[in-house]
Amino acid sequence: MGTLTQANAPFGPLLEGLDELRLPTELEIIQNYQYRKTIIDGKRLTKDMKNRIFNAVSSTIISIWERAGIPVTGKHAVNTKLGRKIAAVESTVGKWNAEQHQNKTLVSQMQDSLNIVFDIASCKCYKHLPVKVS
Repeated sequence: MGTLTQANAPFGPLLEGLDELRLPTELEIIQNYQYRKTIIDGKRLTKDMKNRIFNAVSSTIISIWERAGIPVTGKHAVNTKLGRKIAAVESTVGKWNAEQHQNKTLVSQMQDSLNIVFDIASCKCYKHLPVKVS
């Protein structure tokens, strides 16, 4: 799979940072993760590099949620959830690249499914809170 750029990212523009005034969606987190990968400049992503990216992204996500006053799961649980989401998305991106951008329906469906808050609340009682952070 080639390096994603702003021009060929299947999930929209890559995000340098996350909006700290609202809870991030899964799509925004994927876009931020992909941006951080592009900074490595196409080098092969080692497990250590991937862990550093996960830690940076998860720290940002946790910080946003804590700023909103919502208790969150532990960092390990956030990294695990992030890893699973990234793996699912990379599988879809791989299919998208393999079919030479012909399966736009698959990408569109994945984008729509990722337009939800990346939920890391420690209690599901926070599930229906507004996305905007005060």
